[in-house]
Amino acid sequence: MSAENIKENAIRKVIQELIVPDLGKIMNKQDILEERINFLPIQE
Repeated sequence: MSAENIKENAIRKVIQELIVPDLGKIMNKQDILEERINFLPIQE
C-alpha cells in the first residue's frame, strides 16, 4: 500500500468519525440483528 493510499484512508476515517462517530457500533448492531432475523422461524 502506498503512502498516498495510507493518507487517504486515514483522512477518510477521520471524516467518517466526525460525521458518524458510532458507525462501527451501529454496523455491529445491524449485523447482530440480521443474524437474529435469519434464525426466526418463517411462518406462512
